[in-house]
Amino acid sequence: MQFYDQNGNFISQVPASTISSTQLTFKPPSLSASGNTPYLAVILNEDSNGDYESVGTGIMHVFTPGGCKQPPCSESAK
Repeated sequence: MQFYDQNGNFISQVPASTISSTQLTFKPPSLSASGNTPYLAVILNEDSNGDYESVGTGIMHVFTPGGCKQPPCSESAK
């Protein structure tokens, strides 16, 4: 997993903990220093040559405690 900020700047990279055909789990890097902001998460797959290919993306919103004032956010983030 690679993480990019809303300007396209590389922030961090972490390995996946487990992978299945429907789920990916990972321990996210510390992104809280940037405050309430969205990040692009890019899922990469390593092939037999050691090269990486993007196989999926998603937006991840990071909220500081008490920082979620509008949707989308969970009730626990408010």
